[in-house]
Amino acid sequence: PGKGSHGKRPLSQDGHELCFAVNHLAPFLLTHLLIPILRNGSPARIVNVCSGAQQQIDFDNVMFERGYDPYKAYAQSKLALTMFTFDLAERLKYKGITANCLHPGSLLDTKMVREGGYTPRGSAESGAEVVVYVATSPELLDVTGQYFEEKRRGRAHDQAYDSEARDKLWRLSEKLTGIGERGDRGNRS
Repeated sequence: PGKGSHGKRPLSQDGHELCFAVNHLAPFLLTHLLIPILRNGSPARIVNVCSGAQQQIDFDNVMFERGYDPYKAYAQSKLALTMFTFDLAERLKYKGITANCLHPGSLLDTKMVREGGYTPRGSAESGAEVVVYVATSPELLDVTGQYFEEKRRGRAHDQAYDSEARDKLWRLSEKLTGIGERGDRGNRS
């Protein structure tokens, strides 16, 4: 899943650039809300579907208020989700919850890809197989903080490994989702 966009800079109901809201802020908020349930049911796995299309986050223009480019917005939002996953894995270490992310394959045969005018390169089923593998494979039971390209460990964009950038993104995400205001910081401990 994910949200691509074309043309004019679309905004969420909260006024955030839509790709960033759907591809990063929504999973960030949902994950925070689910952490207590996941802790009670551990071992548990968090698997985020990212993308091989990743572009460095410009923290001075995260919402693309200047120079909106739909591809860059998508790629930045998917890197944000990858960075969140890596940071989450560190914060949840030793709590019975793993967090990994994956790139299921490029241009899978979905309605979004076809309507976007792209030629599909893989099947939706092959992409789903990757998600199921990372979510259920016994050999990945204790693996956390990894980025998978299809069914192999891969390497994300360099910024995903920058702990200062990840912390900056985490704080921004807390602010934009209101997590910090509610005192809901359950996965910091």
